[in-house]
Amino acid sequence: MFVCGFLVFCLIARVSCKPIVNGVEIDSDEILEYSYMSSLQHPKAIALRGGFKHFCGGARIHPNWILTAAHCLDGKNSDGVVVVIGEKVVDSQNDTRYNVTQIQSNGYNKYTLRNDIALIKVASDHLDVKMLPLYEGEIPYGQKCKIIGYGATEYTGKTPNPLSVAYVNLITNDECTDIMGRIMGPRMENVCALSKGAMDTCQGDSGGPLICEKDGKEFVVGITSRGSGCGIPGVPSLYTLVEPFKGWINETVQRL
Repeated sequence: MFVCGFLVFCLIARVSCKPIVNGVEIDSDEILEYSYMSSLQHPKAIALRGGFKHFCGGARIHPNWILTAAHCLDGKNSDGVVVVIGEKVVDSQNDTRYNVTQIQSNGYNKYTLRNDIALIKVASDHLDVKMLPLYEGEIPYGQKCKIIGYGATEYTGKTPNPLSVAYVNLITNDECTDIMGRIMGPRMENVCALSKGAMDTCQGDSGGPLICEKDGKEFVVGITSRGSGCGIPGVPSLYTLVEPFKGWINETVQRL
């Protein structure tokens, strides 16, 4: 069971207590393909042990906007976060870090983890990195999709790790509820995924993208949100669906 603090919250959230379990580390020459990946970090001035510290992931969806999970940013303001974008390894004190100018969420409830989605605006929009488009259409249940992150490779393992990827299959909310129960199970804005090989997100992967293909192109379908343990066979993880929030996302990035 995934536990990292007081019981109710940490049985649910993968906040920096949630690289990929049983995933594959990307090759250095593949980083351009994954250059949308972002590492949310505590600034050096407030980080533990006096250095920058990765705590969550994110994905670049706009020239200067990062999509992530709201629980990653609970209690934080723009001065409390810096972002590393498009790197395979994010624990170097010499990495280029971008300041955050805005943090936006949409009705996030830290007690129920409803609406676990947020946007971060970074100070530079001149980054030569890839952006992930938002998925449109019906949820592709049964499809094999990609998870990616810098998180732990086992429960309570060290973070960050080199960027790694794995593959999971989307299951329906009814199937997910049968496994997780109604308290821990999905809400309307969630999608669940699991793999036959116990591939999974873990500590430090929260906020990272769940990516599915459509017509040969990759789209972000969901955001790593919560789960029970890491890589437990037959136990799914839950992701915040992007589709219900597309209107808010588009309005936010155009208005601000």
